[in-house]
Amino acid sequence: MQIAIELNGHVREVTVERLPTLPDRFRVSWEGQSLTVDAQCLDQDNHGRTLSLVLLDGEPVSHQIRLAKTTGGGREVHVAGAVLHARIGDWRAGFTSSSSDTRDSEKRVKAPMPGKVVRVLVEPGDEVVVRQPLVVVEAMKMENELVSSREGTVKVVTVSEGMSVDAGHLLVVIE
Repeated sequence: MQIAIELNGHVREVTVERLPTLPDRFRVSWEGQSLTVDAQCLDQDNHGRTLSLVLLDGEPVSHQIRLAKTTGGGREVHVAGAVLHARIGDWRAGFTSSSSDTRDSEKRVKAPMPGKVVRVLVEPGDEVVVRQPLVVVEAMKMENELVSSREGTVKVVTVSEGMSVDAGHLLVVIE
């Protein structure tokens, strides 16, 4: 199944396939990366659900994640003390744009979680295209390549390599 996941304003195409070996085992792939995940639903109520996710590639790593419903069809993702804002949709259909991110407005790229900036791939004045890498942030021993969700010109870059950033820290502004 191919889905679009918008996480803190960044849209990624994600492929999720159930593995035939065990019913709760999945292969999750995005932007050339792939993980094997064991997923269990721990509880579910009218406000959301709590999942146990064990990442099985390399040394197993376990995460407990709370997915809470929000107004407007989004989700709050509570993981490792951070709160991320997500929407899930059909990749082909995409997401409808909101008034805060129309073609005529600025797109503000923010850090999805606390981490360290390991590479800055653009500078003010650069023209960018959809899915072009902008900044690489290392978080939880993984490098996360943050990409542009729209075409435009880089207006501001607020970070430099080696900087530590908190979740929600403004990294790049595209106009």
